[in-house]
Amino acid sequence: MPIARGQLTSSVINGKSYAIGGWDGSAVLDTVEAYDPATDTWTTKTLGTAGETAIVALERDASDQIFAGTIGHGVYRSSNHGLTWTSDAEGFPTATVTSLESSLGGILYAGTLGGVVYYKTTSVPEPPFLFSPSDGTPIQTDGVAFTWAANQAITYRLQIATDSLFNLVQYEAAAITGGADSVSGIWVDSTYYWRVQATNELGNGAW
Repeated sequence: MPIARGQLTSSVINGKSYAIGGWDGSAVLDTVEAYDPATDTWTTKTLGTAGETAIVALERDASDQIFAGTIGHGVYRSSNHGLTWTSDAEGFPTATVTSLESSLGGILYAGTLGGVVYYKTTSVPEPPFLFSPSDGTPIQTDGVAFTWAANQAITYRLQIATDSLFNLVQYEAAAITGGADSVSGIWVDSTYYWRVQATNELGNGAW
């Protein structure tokens, strides 16, 4: 890496390896270095805190934004894969952030040195994981329970179609608040396709 450092934090996001913060022997570093194995190149960027903080955590959310937790300066955000960084003070503390964790529902959690956890919605939700019916399950009864992994979204939309492109939707239910819906009127011994879309205050996620 271009800048020798110790006591750093590292992470792998979207196939790139990140060296985060640390100590160069004389000063605390506020730089993030990203290594791209596809091009065998390093990119170095700074948070712009004039060396006044160290980066101790890095996390990606569902929309590919990258967040950096710092000592004494809260959370920084990058929307272009680490090329530029801006302070994200709204909803997050301007204090020491010791950990960051992103949920599939688009919520980013920031743990602090004092033990308080802050959170805010930073992106639309990712598609929920579909539990049942699984692929190839024969329908032998009129009432079918469709279940999926609830991922902290506000509501969910279920669609059932007779084609894989969902041009022929046979059933649709919106504003479902949990991870299940019971559907009647499903034809026995027919082929159906189903999908679920999650929604939070920032909008609809992908199917």
